[in-house]
Amino acid sequence: MSDQKSGSSPDENYVVDIKGPDLTFKRSVGEQTARDILNILLGGHGGTPARETVRGGVHPIGSSHGPQRLSLREYLEEVSAARNPDIITAIASYLRDVEGRSEFASDDVKSKFKSAGVKSPANFGRDFAATISAGWIAQDHESEGMYYLTKAGDKAIQQKFSKEVRKPVNPSRKGGRKKAKGGGE
Repeated sequence: MSDQKSGSSPDENYVVDIKGPDLTFKRSVGEQTARDILNILLGGHGGTPARETVRGGVHPIGSSHGPQRLSLREYLEEVSAARNPDIITAIASYLRDVEGRSEFASDDVKSKFKSAGVKSPANFGRDFAATISAGWIAQDHESEGMYYLTKAGDKAIQQKFSKEVRKPVNPSRKGGRKKAKGGGE
């Protein structure tokens, strides 16, 4: 099967080229059509435009108003990050997807709490370790002191930290704190 269009007009500066078994398709298209195709390919069909990540912000592909910046606070609300491990995971995602950083140090994450207008955890080390235990971030063994967002972390974000993906903050402590044994009443 083949469909090729030649003699494209000046407003058709983009080329769509699809090749596969029994299919070859190549056509020049305009900018909006190219953006619509990208939205479909990036999962933006169904009324929600796909987002294009750009350094310093995220915006829907095809936005006629230019890049719409997304603050960290807005991102935390968008992904429903509520508990500290959720927020740490979402910050890791924001660092990767918005700021273009594939790895980060724990201090990078800690400093973002303030910039997001979120209270920093009283025991950040514990919460950071719990996020690692949940499998949402992992240490990069090639770069000492650096971490990255895992596939499980991406899944948690995509599912907006639903009960199905959440894990206890401290899985070793079941049932809460133990009451001290004492001499009775």
